[in-house]
Amino acid sequence: MALVGGLAFWVLTHWYPGGLLSVQGGTSILIWVIGITFVVGPILTAILFRPDRKGKKELRFDLVLILVLQLSLFAYGAWTLSIQRPIYLAFVYDRFFAITSQDVIGTVPNEVTAVPAWSNGPRPVFVKPSLAAQLEAVSTVGGFDEAPPTAFLAGGYAPLAEGVPRFNQMQQSPESDTTAQTSTLTVPVIGRAGEARAILDLKTGSLVGIAPVK
Repeated sequence: MALVGGLAFWVLTHWYPGGLLSVQGGTSILIWVIGITFVVGPILTAILFRPDRKGKKELRFDLVLILVLQLSLFAYGAWTLSIQRPIYLAFVYDRFFAITSQDVIGTVPNEVTAVPAWSNGPRPVFVKPSLAAQLEAVSTVGGFDEAPPTAFLAGGYAPLAEGVPRFNQMQQSPESDTTAQTSTLTVPVIGRAGEARAILDLKTGSLVGIAPVK
């Protein structure tokens, strides 16, 4: 129980803060891990633990087998959650994309790694708008539904603050989603299994928060 509680706390506060768990499709995995611990384990114990029909050695063997099975499934679930967690939120054109460690191609610039991660989780970055990236955006009507190749190229990553001119340009667009005070800009966050909304500070370019799509 302590292991599951610790994993759930770490997942929600470090690996997937701000609702990113559902965006990356990790909710079902976490539920599965919890179910293995609190449902499947006790059921198997109730079925196999028969003191009236088995000797002490057999009972001990059954309990050890159940424990090993539970720990193995727990470890597999934790590993799956760890590799699916976003380590970067890459801003391309008009939205963020959740990028895992397996997605990143190349070496991330030192100026990016020096910037603190957001809420102990992923590090938001601005992808420099190369000609290729601009052509990708222009050719895609209504934006991207999945991460374009430029979102994976670490060499194009820059601190999110470098995107302030682009954020303000978006804010001036009639289609932009801004607050009445126009001090923040809301943009989509696209993950493997869903979408959320990121709130950006237009002055500093910092990520203020992430909210689920209602």
